[in-house]
Parts: sequence; C-alpha cells; structure tokens
Amino acid sequence: MKKIVFILSENFSIGVIRSQVISHIDVIQKNKIAKFCIIFCYWSEHELSKSKIFLKQFKKKINCEIYFLKIFRPAYFFLNFKNQELLLKEVLKINHKFDYIHARTDFCAILCKSLIKKLNLKLIWDCRGDSSAEVDYEKIFLFKKLKKLYLDYRFKIAGKISKKIIFVSNYLKQKHLNFHKNVNNRDTFIIPSTASKNHFFFSENLRKEYRTKLKIKKDTVVFIYSGSIKLYQNFSKTVNFFFEQYYLKKNIYLIVLTQNIKEAKDIIGNHKNIIVKSVLYEEVNNYLNAADFGILIRNNDSTNFAASPTKFAEYCMSGLTVITTSGVRDYFKYSRHKIKNVIDANMFNILSTPNLNRKKISTFYMKEISRESYLKQYKKIYD
Repeated sequence: MKKIVFILSENFSIGVIRSQVISHIDVIQKNKIAKFCIIFCYWSEHELSKSKIFLKQFKKKINCEIYFLKIFRPAYFFLNFKNQELLLKEVLKINHKFDYIHARTDFCAILCKSLIKKLNLKLIWDCRGDSSAEVDYEKIFLFKKLKKLYLDYRFKIAGKISKKIIFVSNYLKQKHLNFHKNVNNRDTFIIPSTASKNHFFFSENLRKEYRTKLKIKKDTVVFIYSGSIKLYQNFSKTVNFFFEQYYLKKNIYLIVLTQNIKEAKDIIGNHKNIIVKSVLYEEVNNYLNAADFGILIRNNDSTNFAASPTKFAEYCMSGLTVITTSGVRDYFKYSRHKIKNVIDANMFNILSTPNLNRKKISTFYMKEISRESYLKQYKKIYD
C-alpha cells in the first residue's frame, strides 16, 4: 500500500471533517488502497483543545497516526515560508517514507512547497471550494478586493505545484483551467463530496424506530436540515421555507441537526413543530430515515457553484426526496433524472407530495455518489 501524509488545518470536531476526512481515510484504508498519517496544522490553542477532546472520545474510530504542528495563521501570508519550513521539519521528524502528500484546501497545498522541493514528494491537492468567492459572505469591507486577489493567487499556485488534483465540482476544475492552459487530464479528477454506504442507507425498521422515539405519527410529513448555520448554507431561508409549508399544512415537522444549537434556536424562535438536535455523525442516518424530505437551499453564486455539499449524498443514500435549488449546480441535474427524488424548492407543493420508493432511491445513489463507488478513481489517484 502507498503511504500518504494527510495535511489538515481544520479541527477534528467539525462535522465536515468527520464526514469528508475521517470517513475517507477509513474507506481507503479498509480497501487497502493506501495507509495514512495526519498532520494537523493549527494556530489556535482552542482549536487544538477541541481536536484533542474529540480524538480522545473517538480514538478507536481513527486508525492512523496523528501529529500536531503549530503554525502561523493563514492571515499572516507573509509568513508562509516559515510555515513551509515548520512542516518540512515535522515530516523529517516523523521519519516515514511517504509516496504522496494529500493536502486538503489550497492553504494546506501551499504549505507543502518545501516538501515537494527538498524531499521530492508528490502533492495531491484536495480542492473543495473557492476561498476567493467565499469572501463575499464575510463581513469585511476594507481590502476585500485585495484579499480576493491574494486567494485567487493562492489557488493558482496550489494548482501549479500539485501532481494530481481532486476537484469536487466542474466549476473548480474550470477555474483551474482558466489559470493553467496546459493541463494533463489524467492527473485531474472530479469527485463530488460523497458518503459511505456503511453510514448512510435506508431501513424501514430504522425509520419506524426513530419516528416512534420522536413521537411522530405515521401520516406526519417530516422535513430535515443537517448542517451548520454558516451564511452561505441559507439556514434562515430553510426555516422560512418550512414556515411557508406549515401555513398550508399543520401536520408537519422540521428536524434540525446541527452543532450550532444556540444560533439555530435564535433564528427559529419557539416553534413546537421544530426539533433541534446535536447528534454524533454516526447517528445522523437514523434521523434522515425518520424524515421524508431533506432541505438543501443554496444561492446561485460562485461559492455554491464551487461547492459539493456532503449532505446531498447523505440525504439521497438514506432514500430521501431532496428539496433544493439550482445553486447546487452539479447535483441539480438529478432533478431531471427519472429517479425523481430531487425537487426544485420553487416548484414544491406540500399538498401534492410524491410517494417514492426510498429503497430504490438509496440503491441508485449508492452506485452513483457513495464513496465506495469512486474506489477505482482513488486507486488511480494514489497509484
């Protein structure tokens, strides 16, 4: 098996790290494609503390070595060269013979410049979003244009120094092509955010069990939102969408699964038909099974065109009908597919909801967008 050092700068307790990084490593190692170790690059003691608490609780679920490296925060871009030196020293100290570096985000990719030059290591850049576009969702006014220009430059350099690149969307690959004209397509891969079929699936028994636990009657329609309260995720619009449906039909519920309980309740207010919970990643599928519709409302902008929401895969693999918008560009194509479980939010009618075969939906998407369905591509990537 190839040996990979995975460079990460987001703390382990974040839901997206559990769903995208830990789950990824677990599946790749179980299928004997590659063996990983992780270097967590942090600049905040608080983030380090949260990571260590999480790792202590779930150490049996993470079957790889983890190292911690304190670096200068990304805002100090003029100290990138120092961060590169720190990472080089850490890898030399670990003293393993690695075949590839797998860097999550363009920031982590540029940290690897010294590893590439001095140790002749090959970089796999895991490109998951457009940092420049995301600035539009930040509350900054001074130097906004300069920040966007710098982040575009960072994106360009990450692409230049990478041996192979995984893009989660067509938008991101096209952005890369706009910067680099002579690209070898054999070294670029489009793999959306996926989920493992070991964690997300449909079970009628599970559905009955959790609807009973939640005291939800058989004829009650249940919507679900799983995710954070970040501005681009449109949680407020999700809640307003539910209120619009509730005005037409009272026998409905909304389940909100989030780590941001207080912020979510501040937006929702008091509503007896909205259940807000923070659950373990391993429990999410239980609540998706209890629901009927997953809500995924996004704006039509570059941030969302670049993204590939993991929750789409999780919703579909649990057999849910997904209410979404064209902002989820690469996945919105399924609204035209014969499987018919993807509905445009603007066309949704609570008084005329489809009765689809959830097992059939789940089986279809396990073949389309499960992590296991991309194993052949991952073998090429880590080859």
